[in-house]
Amino acid sequence: MMQINVSGMTCDHCVSAVSKAVKTLRGVTDVAVDLKQGLVTVRGNADAAAIRKAITEEGYEVADAAPVEDRGAITAAPIRRRSC
Repeated sequence: MMQINVSGMTCDHCVSAVSKAVKTLRGVTDVAVDLKQGLVTVRGNADAAAIRKAITEEGYEVADAAPVEDRGAITAAPIRRRSC
C-alpha cells in the first residue's frame, strides 16, 4: 500500500481524474482519494514510478514514491492548477 499526499485537488473532478488515472495501472487493486486531506491511498503491487507518472500526467508532481511501510506518506506539489 502507498499513501500519497497530493496538493492542489480542489473538487470532485480532481478526485475523479486522479482516481481514474491510477486505477488504470497494472497491479492497482484499489484507489481511495480523500479530497479534504489531499491523500491518495493505492492498494496493490503497482510500480511506484507508474503511479508517479499517472499523477504527474493529471497535473500534479509527486516528490517521491515509496511504500508506506518503508518511508511514510509521499508528498506532492501541483505543477499546474486545473480549472474545475
